[in-house]
Amino acid sequence: MPKSTPITLHGKLYFHLDSARKLWGGGRSAKERFTQAFKGKIDPYVEVFSGAQRILKTHVIDNDENPSWDLKVDVDIVSTAKTIDFKVLNRGGKSLGICVIECTELETKKEIKGWIKLVGQEKVKDDKERGELKVD
Repeated sequence: MPKSTPITLHGKLYFHLDSARKLWGGGRSAKERFTQAFKGKIDPYVEVFSGAQRILKTHVIDNDENPSWDLKVDVDIVSTAKTIDFKVLNRGGKSLGICVIECTELETKKEIKGWIKLVGQEKVKDDKERGELKVD
């Protein structure tokens, strides 16, 4: 996770949460592959956070490793944070991965778009394939 200084975000935050792909990826453990095969599906959704403040929760898409939300978001935001976190979760709250955008990138008005690789949680250091999230 980034170790940048918190920035106060105040104003409008615009983004397009398009879709995700390959959410289970090829790097799963044998236990995870067995569990997923037994359950037979993945029901993803996304929660977006600015610091501890949740600014968006999508609807759940049933049984889809390549879901499409196609959400255009325009939200008023007042928050002090280091990052904007896009957390991809399975129904029930199990984390599938996280995409982290540093607020310093937003402060410089850098355009962030395209496929962004999902990684594990902050305290979990692994190199598993978790898929990607498309954000514009």
